Amino acid sequence: MSGTSVPTLFRWRSLAYGGFEPTRSKTMTEVRIDYQCDSASSMTLRTSADQGGTFDAGVGLNLPACSQESQVRAFVYSAARYPCWEILSESQDFRLYRFWVTMRAQGR
Repeated sequence: MSGTSVPTLFRWRSLAYGGFEPTRSKTMTEVRIDYQCDSASSMTLRTSADQGGTFDAGVGLNLPACSQESQVRAFVYSAARYPCWEILSESQDFRLYRFWVTMRAQGR
């Protein structure tokens, strides 16, 4: 179980981002994921503002079947000094290749 009473077979969690400017708050606005899957699948992307202590409800992502690499995007809003994110899914019928995270630094 994932803590949301949803059975979870697959979980991947990022490290906390933003160590390059420790005195500034960062806002994560987008996550892009390169993937490949032989049959349609879905996953949930959740963000955390406290380095993985708690996560928001998340954004559902549908992955259409594709024989070659494709990309899915999630538009999120997570403001924190060190934001991170995780992927949850009930299936393992996909392969994840690359992740891009868009953030902006704010504050002092």
